[in-house]
Amino acid sequence: MFLRLGMLSKYVEKETNKIYLTDKHEIISLHYEKDLQKVLQDGFELRNIKEQTPEICLAAVNNLGWCLMYVKQQTDNICLAAVKNYGRAIQYVNKQTPKLCMESVKQDGLALYYVKEQTYELCLEAIKCNYKAFQYIKDQTPDLCLLAVKQDGSLLQYVKEQTPDLCLLAVKQDGSLLQYVKEQTFKLCLIAIKQNYYNIKFVEDKTFKQYLKSVIKKPKYTDIDFIDLILRSILIKH
Repeated sequence: MFLRLGMLSKYVEKETNKIYLTDKHEIISLHYEKDLQKVLQDGFELRNIKEQTPEICLAAVNNLGWCLMYVKQQTDNICLAAVKNYGRAIQYVNKQTPKLCMESVKQDGLALYYVKEQTYELCLEAIKCNYKAFQYIKDQTPDLCLLAVKQDGSLLQYVKEQTPDLCLLAVKQDGSLLQYVKEQTFKLCLIAIKQNYYNIKFVEDKTFKQYLKSVIKKPKYTDIDFIDLILRSILIKH
């Protein structure tokens, strides 16, 4: 029986379950077509496919990048497609290359966690993609620290070598970040408490704390303020 598929004529022989292409004598298993359709719909199906081909694997990781973990024979193209689809698939790459690592952090900055050999360029790209990737940087530089803290002051807690300027930048953003300052100064404490009196609980020096309590009065809330505070706490919890 002859079938027409695209521009090729194919002869199906049921006994061998094979398809013969009449022009080039190329043999393609019917199972290949079925497997290909499976991974095109759901890349996770790759885990059940015994006879993997580069095409099937590529289709699978294009569908779900993390399915790279089921690829038996990795190639650069398959790995590249995987990390472009899902940056953290870099953790399943057998041989990481600078290009693969760069593509992974471009797709997901937090993929930096799985990069074995970090470079300044990789770290910078990771922070640009997701500033929270800063916490995974092994070799911090002053400019990377500054860039991260500018984006999110809470990242001060991951800075290995804090500077007065970085601490000031963070505390000005949010006074409660005083809790992450390793070497508190009176000035930083004052800025934090002026923002919110209750940041006084983060002041470590007892002398500072007593003095600040004496010069800054605890605010008295009106009924409306009190109701607003309760509503805010409810919204935060939920």
